Amino acid sequence: MKTFTQAVEEFIANNTWLGVDHAIAIATLYHTANELDAQVENGKINPPLLTAFGLAYRNLLKERPTTTDEVDPLTAMLQERKGN
Repeated sequence: MKTFTQAVEEFIANNTWLGVDHAIAIATLYHTANELDAQVENGKINPPLLTAFGLAYRNLLKERPTTTDEVDPLTAMLQERKGN
């Protein structure tokens, strides 16, 4: 089973769009992950801390850049059918 810290490290490694503007959020994730890992070892997790971790993670995901190259599959199919 992955630790919270390992999950954060994997998330950061796989999201190259993260930069210095995200440093505070990343530090928050690391700190919270370390604390949650310690709590797991002790057999007791603080639910508000887990909620804060999830919120910090979701807030970072909202910062992920979107690409204009992505085409909705349904739109692509309809455009293809119009061309026939």
